[in-house]
Amino acid sequence: MIQRYVCKSCGRRFSDPSDLERAKQVADSYLPSDLNEGINSQIGIQENAKYAQGAKNLTLQTSEQKGVSQGEKQQQQQPEKGIEIVVKDFQHQLKLEGRVDVTVRNYGYSLLRLAKLGVNLYDPDSFREVMSSDALKTMTPIRKNGLTKAYKSFLAHNNIKAEIPRVKYKRKIPYIPPKEHQDQLFSSCSTQMAAFCFTMQATAARPIEALRIEWVDIDKPHKRININHPAKGGNCRSIQVSEALIDMLLALPHLNGKLVFTYRNIDNAGCIFRRMRNRAVKKLNNPELKKISFYSCRYWRATKERHAKGNPDAVQYLLGHSSLAYVQIYAQLAAQCFGDQEYDIVEVRNPQELREVARKGYEKFDEMNGVHFYRKPKTD
Repeated sequence: MIQRYVCKSCGRRFSDPSDLERAKQVADSYLPSDLNEGINSQIGIQENAKYAQGAKNLTLQTSEQKGVSQGEKQQQQQPEKGIEIVVKDFQHQLKLEGRVDVTVRNYGYSLLRLAKLGVNLYDPDSFREVMSSDALKTMTPIRKNGLTKAYKSFLAHNNIKAEIPRVKYKRKIPYIPPKEHQDQLFSSCSTQMAAFCFTMQATAARPIEALRIEWVDIDKPHKRININHPAKGGNCRSIQVSEALIDMLLALPHLNGKLVFTYRNIDNAGCIFRRMRNRAVKKLNNPELKKISFYSCRYWRATKERHAKGNPDAVQYLLGHSSLAYVQIYAQLAAQCFGDQEYDIVEVRNPQELREVARKGYEKFDEMNGVHFYRKPKTD
């Protein structure tokens, strides 16, 4: 037996060279000393291969006699090369299509999960049976939807046509943490993690979008951060931030080339954040901090934007959505978390008035009979 070790720095496995040399000596001692013995062993291997080939041909003949086509056989049984290799081949095809690493990894996890539940990936009927079984009653609809999306993509890549029912689910009301709790938690994190969380809080960027921010995306003179690498087909945008956040980001060491943050991926950043969050909960004795996640920053910022401007278009631009379908919920959240917003409203009838109200920070929200209505949230 050879002892295997794991490097704490890179995660690679390795063995002691002395153990490898000792194992090689033991293996050499079992090699045939006579050449004829080696030849006879090789002949025996060839004969066994012939018998195996004959048995394989007999199986194929039996299948053809029953009228089973090769394509139907593939759907009835799992491939001999193993489900792990099938999933890796599928992930390789996704990478060639330009899918992001998060999608490739999640689809692979979903397919392995389905195989563990007893689904034959080449048989859509088995997928329907497993998804409708009592064993999955405790699984959330969102998780079922993720498994269904991954399986549909797998069927499409293997040219298997099947009607897979769509999983219906309703979006839950997200948790909106108070800003005091966010600042309390983020300030207790490390320098880079604090900058990462405050960036998401100020820009409402998704975690993967914040991880893709480059040094050239930081506009110090205008105090803006550009989200030039959006996720999920979103739009690019430029968000106004505070000078303190700009200084915090520029103070980070330039260790990862063009990227601001040096985390390997979003899973690595999430693992580090949860460890720091658990430590902060114990240190500050505030169990409410346990509810805060990366996406809590995005939800809070969108709710604040909806309350401040009262305009769904502004929330849509902030979040980078291409549709208003997912921003309507923030109107309800804004009223619950911040109360009803009061505005100063002015009427604009000529270009001279338009320049004046724009200079004072008013934004247009309606128009009627040639009269433009502008408003600005009351500060008192």
